[in-house]
Amino acid sequence: MQQYYVHFLQRKYSLSSFNLLGHTAPVQAASLLLLGPFLDYWLTNKRVDAFDFNIPSVAFIILSCTIAIGTNLSQFICIGRFTAVSFQVLGHMKTILVLILGILFFGKEGLNLQVVIGMIIAVVGMIWYGNSSSKPGGKERRGHSISKSSQQKHGGLSEPSEVDEKV
Repeated sequence: MQQYYVHFLQRKYSLSSFNLLGHTAPVQAASLLLLGPFLDYWLTNKRVDAFDFNIPSVAFIILSCTIAIGTNLSQFICIGRFTAVSFQVLGHMKTILVLILGILFFGKEGLNLQVVIGMIIAVVGMIWYGNSSSKPGGKERRGHSISKSSQQKHGGLSEPSEVDEKV
């Protein structure tokens, strides 16, 4: 739902990915600063300000924030350039990478058969989607070939369509 709304805003106001991110990031940050401590307390029964901040924990917080910024940038760059399905595939790959890194860094505490099967299904789905969309009849190729055939029929250059911009 978010990617459709962001894509709509990009087109409506003719904003680049970075301009849109610059307008939405402060609102997202403010809402997290206001709601985050309350949600943490509600979920964990521990106050954030009571945490024992030390150098390694602050380093990991800074690393986490840096990764979050990179993730937001990559999402806003991808939204205007890929189809919704491609964007979802990228999102699933990101989730799988987060789970794998979590297992490597923090152990197998949250790992169970359901998580492993879900990761395998997601990877197989990504491989299948990538393979089928890159074939001549695939969605990614079909949009490109439709625009070229319509140009040939009309005997000249035409305005780029919405399909062309997503490929």
